[in-house]
Amino acid sequence: MLAVYRFTAGFPRPETYGLCLQMRRAAVSIAANIAEGFAQRSQAEKARFLHVAEGSVEERRYFLILTQDLGYGQTPDLMRLLEEVSRLLNTYTRTLLASDFWLPYPEGISRRSPWLVRYVMFRVPVLKADRSMVPRVWPVHLCGG
Repeated sequence: MLAVYRFTAGFPRPETYGLCLQMRRAAVSIAANIAEGFAQRSQAEKARFLHVAEGSVEERRYFLILTQDLGYGQTPDLMRLLEEVSRLLNTYTRTLLASDFWLPYPEGISRRSPWLVRYVMFRVPVLKADRSMVPRVWPVHLCGG
């Protein structure tokens, strides 16, 4: 996201409220939708926000192509970064939809709590010696408060 801000700082002045603003909004939208999806309780809600983030990736990809075509700068480095983001996001989405993990709210913390992201519980399938799967739950402390 910061690379997009640095890159668009050199755009022509008439593009300040055009392509420059659109590129920045698309970059922010990717991260914002991933973060908002993380706070959702169900896999379907999480997946919905991740799909919106994927749409923003494609929007940003188009803007990079347009920027190159208009001659506003070279975009191969930004395109490589975007490809990496796209790959990671797609992998995360596929894993979310295929797995059996959940992210409950810890006791005493509500959806409106400023300390919502204190603990995350991961339920991960673990392969036993007899080749059967059992869920294991691990609490992970993310931030203090």
